[in-house]
Parts: sequence; structure tokens; C-alpha cells
Amino acid sequence: MVMIGLPVMLFSGVATWFATEDIAPHESLAWDMGAADARLDGPTFGEPVRQSVEGGVRFDEDGVQPNRNEGRGLSRQEIVSLFGPGSRAVPSRGSWTGYEGPRGYRESDVREIDLNDPVTAGMYRLLSGRVPRAAGEIAVSPSLGLRPGTEITLSRTSSAATVVGVVEPQRHPGHRQIVAPPGTVLADGKGVTTEWLVDTPAPVPWRKVRELNRSGLVVVSRAVIMDPPPPGGMEDPAPGGRWNLDGVVMAATGVGLVVLEVALLAGPAFAVGIRRRRRELALIAAQGGSARHLRWIVLADGLTLGLAASVPAAALLAGLCTRTRLSLTRRLT
Repeated sequence: MVMIGLPVMLFSGVATWFATEDIAPHESLAWDMGAADARLDGPTFGEPVRQSVEGGVRFDEDGVQPNRNEGRGLSRQEIVSLFGPGSRAVPSRGSWTGYEGPRGYRESDVREIDLNDPVTAGMYRLLSGRVPRAAGEIAVSPSLGLRPGTEITLSRTSSAATVVGVVEPQRHPGHRQIVAPPGTVLADGKGVTTEWLVDTPAPVPWRKVRELNRSGLVVVSRAVIMDPPPPGGMEDPAPGGRWNLDGVVMAATGVGLVVLEVALLAGPAFAVGIRRRRRELALIAAQGGSARHLRWIVLADGLTLGLAASVPAAALLAGLCTRTRLSLTRRLT
């Protein structure tokens, strides 16, 4: 039972973990774009692009992925003009930096974003202290191990900064990150990626997203995520790329592992059971049992052992993985 149950437990746990890792786009809207109506990812590519609803797949008109580094950054005024009067754009800039703290030199991701702006609500959770409001103030994620009141020296600016709060990134709770007000750490612009959180008077429909795509922009719309267009009203962002190679590889690997488990563990487990019952099977044969009867007995043994081992093992680890995922989800939300 152990030879059968352990591999089944392992496969059930892995399958459950990966299945519950898949978070739907509408479930992570607050993590990715706060309360914004749209998120504009990076600079313009300089040529028309196609994208998926969630903005993760982007190709040019020839089906080739464009180079983001060749694009041109847009100003706040340009962003607002793209979405019309009454719109408001909040930048979210990211890069990497080193810092000198109580434990010596360390490196961390840096995110410049105004956490005091209502449009960023839901992206971070304040654990202690307060959010930064001025230059020289920063917030840090729990994984950095810094407390409010700690002073560090940032490598990019060679200036001191004071930790005023501990915040948890909702998308990646364990991520090492420094959060600073806009324009205080990444002023040099080196290696900086920029996203814009846009607050608009009206929802941004799919036709507006495609209009912006023709200007080389990739836009994620809250309204489109919550109510995606029908398949007939949405272009395939990747012409000819319908096969998901990663999915095929994972499926083939899973099937191969299951077959290997049967060949190396389940088969020998049943053979051991038959060998241990060889005397009983011989007595049955001596009392008139046919080969057919013996086959049915062996098959019954296999079914009984297989069910008794695999069902509890699968239920045990699937339940454990599901409970772990639920606790993580509750902690994030």
C-alpha cells in the first residue's frame, strides 16, 4: 500500500498545487492595477501590436514579438490625451538597486509609486508604520527584515532613506521590494520600466484597446477583463501560434511519470502481494480452482490494494494543498 500510495500522493499534490496556482485575471485585478480603469504597460512600440485581453501576449502585425527597448516613453500629458478629458494617469516605475543597511550591503527591487493615491488601493497591504509621503521616506516588504525607523543608504542616489512602513506586495507577498514616492530613487532612468495606472471617467472598451494597439501601446482594461469580448470579436494575438508548447510538454511529462510509476512501483507491489499469497493460491488451485479463478483473485487483490492506497493518499495531499492555497489566498485578500 505504501508503494502505491506514496507516488499517488505525490502526483495528487503536484497536480492540486499547480491547478490552484492558476489565478483568473479578474481575481488579481486589485493586485495588478489597484482601482485603476486601465493599465498601460511600458512605452509605445512604435508600430501596431496585437494583444490578449490580459495584455500578456503581444505581437506585431506580422506575428513577431516586438522589442520593448526600441519603444518611446510617453509623458503624463500624452497618456491623458489618449484616454480623453477627465482622465488621470499615475506612474508605477520599477528597477533594481543596492542599499547599505544594518546587515551590510543588500540588493532589492525598487518600485516608485504613490501609495497615497486612491488609484493604487489594493496593490499593497500596510503591515506596520505608514506609507511614504516625501523624498527620503521609503516602505519595505517584510522579506527585507527592516523595521520602521531604520535608516539605509541607497546606491542609486547615494543618499540616506528612512523606513517609515512595512508593506506587502499583494501579487508577490514574499518579494523583496523597496517602495518609494515617485521621482525619489529612480531619477536617473537607467534600466527603469514604467507602467501607467489610468483613472478614466468611463470604462475602457475593447475597441478602445485595439485603437491604442494600433498606436503601438499595450493596455489592460478593467472593463474588458471583467467582461471579455466574444471569441468572434477578438483577434488571435499570435497568428499560427495555437499550440501551447509548455502545456504539451507538461502533459507528456505527467503521462510519462504515471506510466513509470506503474511500471516501477505498482507492478512490483502487486507482484509482492501475489508472492506472499502463493501458498493460498496453490491451496485454491489444489481444491479445484481454475486459472480463471486465480486471475480474478489476483485482480481483486490489485483493485482492493490500489483503491485502499490511492484514494486516501490522493484525498490527503490534495486536501492539504488546497487548504494551504486557501490560507494563502485569505492572507492576500
